[in-house]
Amino acid sequence: MFTGLIERIGRVKSHSSNHDTITIQVLGREQLKKYQTSITSASTFAAEEEEGVGEFFANLRIGDSISIDGVCLTVVKFDLPDFSFDLNLAPETLSRSNLGSLKVDDLVNLERALSSSTRFGGHFVQGHVDRTGKVVSKTQDQDSIRMTIEFEEDPGDSSTEREEGGSKKKPPDHSKYLIPKGYITIDGISLTITSIEKPQPALTSGTAGPPANRKTKVSIMLIPHTQLNVTLSLKSIGSTVNLEFDMLVKTIVNVIEFSLVDQLDRIVNQALQSQLASLRLQSSSSQDTATAPALLELD
Repeated sequence: MFTGLIERIGRVKSHSSNHDTITIQVLGREQLKKYQTSITSASTFAAEEEEGVGEFFANLRIGDSISIDGVCLTVVKFDLPDFSFDLNLAPETLSRSNLGSLKVDDLVNLERALSSSTRFGGHFVQGHVDRTGKVVSKTQDQDSIRMTIEFEEDPGDSSTEREEGGSKKKPPDHSKYLIPKGYITIDGISLTITSIEKPQPALTSGTAGPPANRKTKVSIMLIPHTQLNVTLSLKSIGSTVNLEFDMLVKTIVNVIEFSLVDQLDRIVNQALQSQLASLRLQSSSSQDTATAPALLELD
């Protein structure tokens, strides 16, 4: 579990040909300056001693969890003199995130796992990436930066509802996990949503149909302090980012969808079946009465 508050920025020192192993080197403030020349932030930081980076390794152990651009990974080896550590990446991780596209010298956000003594200043971040998105807008707003991220549901899942196990399965809709002023994790950073643009249903002959497109846009803002402490401020339009939606919102939505909705469906179906059974009995009774012979009346 993480908070989404980035502790350090690291660089990709090396990686295997298929990206199943990667080495990350933790950088100090002075080392970061050559990467941050494009940031025109009013925030300044005092010179940082080498011990500041070393503190990151103070309680780091083999087998510990660490967030790399929002992906929870396991430390398998570290080199304290070099301020670096090694990680293994599974095929599932590479297919779900942007880590497979990292190149040597690329920067990544780092956060160690939440401890009992950590101040909780962000939100609950699992390090389980839901999907990736792309930066489609980046504008300066005084000292801050406004950014818009766009993501699209998988093409194979955007078709009409499918039959599965006798019941209809709706196509995934990650936009339902976004709420105004709620949280979203982008490359491991806990950020507040400033605006949301969700897909609108297409109208055909006056009737609502499936969305004309499956693209959702979510906007955030980076204050000067954040710009200097994360990699997102250095991303350009078209860059791919990792997205994780708020765990609490996902839990609430899923409980409502898979528990309450199912219960309501069962109640409605039972009521309909009861009504239909009652109507069948009434129809059968009416037919029996109509076909019964009339009794003779005797004077």
